[in-house]
Amino acid sequence: MKQEFSCGAVIYQYRENQREFLLIKHLHGEHIGFPKGHMEADEQPIETAYREILEETGMKTFIYPDVKVLSHYNPRAGVTKEVTFFIGKPMNDHIKPQEEEVSQAFWCPENNVLKMLTHEGSRSVFTELLIHIDIIDRDIEPSLFSHVETHILPVYDQFDESHHRDHIFEVVKVSFDLIKSYPVRKDMVYLVACFHDLGLQFGRSTHHITSGELLQNDPYIQKHYTSEDIAIMVEAIFDHRASHTHKPRTIYGLILAEADRLLDVKKVIDRTVMYELHRHPELPRKEQIKHAFDHIIDKYGQEGYLKRYLDYEPNRIGRASLLALSHNEALLLVTLYQAFDKLSQ
Repeated sequence: MKQEFSCGAVIYQYRENQREFLLIKHLHGEHIGFPKGHMEADEQPIETAYREILEETGMKTFIYPDVKVLSHYNPRAGVTKEVTFFIGKPMNDHIKPQEEEVSQAFWCPENNVLKMLTHEGSRSVFTELLIHIDIIDRDIEPSLFSHVETHILPVYDQFDESHHRDHIFEVVKVSFDLIKSYPVRKDMVYLVACFHDLGLQFGRSTHHITSGELLQNDPYIQKHYTSEDIAIMVEAIFDHRASHTHKPRTIYGLILAEADRLLDVKKVIDRTVMYELHRHPELPRKEQIKHAFDHIIDKYGQEGYLKRYLDYEPNRIGRASLLALSHNEALLLVTLYQAFDKLSQ
């Protein structure tokens, strides 16, 4: 029996206070399902999902790496297929169906999804992943998700690639992991995560101030939150900045600060390189790499200014790896050159 492997995602967003899911209608057979495709030999499942979603829908996505469902079926005689489905969020509003394989890609309201899906396997995947989505979204009003995803997150599209929507989704994810240990309001944690870099549109040096001002002046937030709630969130956004010498004053600031660190070596290197490519596009590569190298040493080296206040295990492990990398300057330079070669293409 030959075995094939595919990967994809159930992608959703909030519009007009309700969830809607991205479906595709295949050109051949006209069946409706979720975006997915064949895994290539050198790929991890999540890499396949990213690539196939982009190819089939033209949409970049953020994928939750630790939530997945497996589906099995026999597409033809002598073949069994295993499909890994993740949960995803859109990183832009652009949909362009793949002309060779997809006749339509569209958003479907949650209450119509089961009726639209062609195969029972897709309906089972949706039902199972919906349980996980409900857990992720629990305790937050749909109107808040709708407001943020409609009016706030699109602003991040204008920033450098290291501060696009995927950064916010990652900070939200880590924040939600952290709150399991602390008595906080999930909706307020969500808001400070979504607003914390919004002030970059007015400059990096004061973004910890202007981001809080944008939250404070937001009509939705003024309507639904007390002045005390708003003051706590503004303070948390001000305190999150890694270069501050003072410890965040509240648990909301501590959670945001830890969530914003994202101390995965590859992510830190890539985000540093993307920022330098955005900030100094006119400089030769050697100078850009010098800026990136100095930043890594200044922030993550033995005497670096980055501080941590909560014990989030992935960041603890990542911090140790970054410290070791900063001690091996030759390896750090090689790593940066490789990242520049990949990301500047």
